[in-house]
Amino acid sequence: MPHPSIEEKRQKWKKEILKQIESGQSIAQWCRENKILQHHFFYWKKRLFPEPSLTRSEFVEIAEPKKGRTGGTKITIEYQGIHVSLYGNPDAYVLQQCFTSLKEFSC
Repeated sequence: MPHPSIEEKRQKWKKEILKQIESGQSIAQWCRENKILQHHFFYWKKRLFPEPSLTRSEFVEIAEPKKGRTGGTKITIEYQGIHVSLYGNPDAYVLQQCFTSLKEFSC
């Protein structure tokens, strides 16, 4: 049996990536359920759907932390029209989860 051509691979992966987007599931969850290695998924997603480079103007810079409702610091992140506010003193894990979610959401 001959190996699929690069164009056949491209079409196959394009369909898979679109299925993941339409599913509404996270990439991790969708890949687990479909028995696809995440690094293969990300390789083809980056190759077929390259993201434009971000410019500094796409982020809102916070000059000074604001006091939140809980008395701690309020951190606000805005990315591609998505606003995230974190109150208190979020640790590195919370921040990592926030950025991971934004990354997956932008898919």
